[in-house]
Amino acid sequence: MLLLAPVAVLFQQAHPTSDDRASVQRERDGATYLRPLGQVAVALVDAQSAAVAGRPASGEPLKEAVAEMAAVDTRLGGQLLARERWAGLRAKIDALPNRGADEAADTMATYSEAADLLLGLYRKVREASGLARDSVADTYYLQDGAAEELPEALVNVGRFSDLAMIASGQSSEHHELTIANLGTYRSDALSSADDLIDDLLAAETENVSLSSGVLGEIDAFQRAMETLGAVTFATKAKPSPAGTAKPTSNGKGDNADDADPAGSGHSAATSLVVDVAQVRAARTTAQDAAAKLNTAILNELDGRLSARADDLDGQRRRVLGVTALAVALAVTAVWVALPRRVRRRRRAGGRDTSSLSSPMVPQPAAPPALQSRGGVHTQAGYPALDEDSDPKHWNRTNAAR
Repeated sequence: MLLLAPVAVLFQQAHPTSDDRASVQRERDGATYLRPLGQVAVALVDAQSAAVAGRPASGEPLKEAVAEMAAVDTRLGGQLLARERWAGLRAKIDALPNRGADEAADTMATYSEAADLLLGLYRKVREASGLARDSVADTYYLQDGAAEELPEALVNVGRFSDLAMIASGQSSEHHELTIANLGTYRSDALSSADDLIDDLLAAETENVSLSSGVLGEIDAFQRAMETLGAVTFATKAKPSPAGTAKPTSNGKGDNADDADPAGSGHSAATSLVVDVAQVRAARTTAQDAAAKLNTAILNELDGRLSARADDLDGQRRRVLGVTALAVALAVTAVWVALPRRVRRRRRAGGRDTSSLSSPMVPQPAAPPALQSRGGVHTQAGYPALDEDSDPKHWNRTNAAR
């Protein structure tokens, strides 16, 4: 029984290993789900820019991304609790308008709703798969970069670029609000980009070796974000009947000098001045780099999770092997010790088991013609030989008969 205690401990150790293995597999499923979702994000932002600008654009990239995402959702969406959210996002994408520049603001608002659903799906997959709760530093930083910071940066870059295009050159009395929104989108994009770079640098300190190609995409993404950060936008006052206003805003929405200096009650019309070509170039570079970074980061993440799963499988096999060996040794010890104990007990009682016949072997019965008389077997019709009789006399008498 003393051998069975460590055997039980070893067997119990195999169960936590199995639970850990299942958790790692769920995380790998989450990473698999994120791959086509990243393609949907890139295609959605690109389609939004084309629709807002009124440019003719093929919807094939977005349709292909949606079809691939649907196939993965059919396989993994149920266990990741993402099927309902994906259905809502897909319905929103299918209903997206393809409108001209005259309705650009409404078009952007509709696409923004779809982008919000997309980011919500990212969060759901991270939570349901356990990626957001990963306790290992390298994989946590990788999943945070790929499933949170990168898509948020991508969406906000698209919004900044499209809003700049809408407001550029238009006369409006509400440029202060537009400039405030531009500042918000750019700040959010730059913040997410900084967090993404921090995640990748932190992962690299945890022995994650990113390839030179990935490092090149990181550099391209950083340069694009720096370009967006350097973009200036300001209001330019147009001449009014009461006087001519000077361009005053520096991108912070301060238009106090745009008021009518003559006090005639007429406010000067203004236009928003933004280098749209610079913004579009930065957006295109950031979008291309983000698409490649998404693939590279998820490849590294899946490789790390796969190595962890293999390690857990090997650990579980070792535990089960040692457990099986311990059980075999325990059974063998009991098998060997039991007959010895039985023989010792028999010898202690004065019985030698080696002189006893096996109870399984039948003993021959006495001949029926023999009868017992006084403890001596005799044949019928012949007197028994008494202990005091003379053997010679007994032999002669029986011989005469």
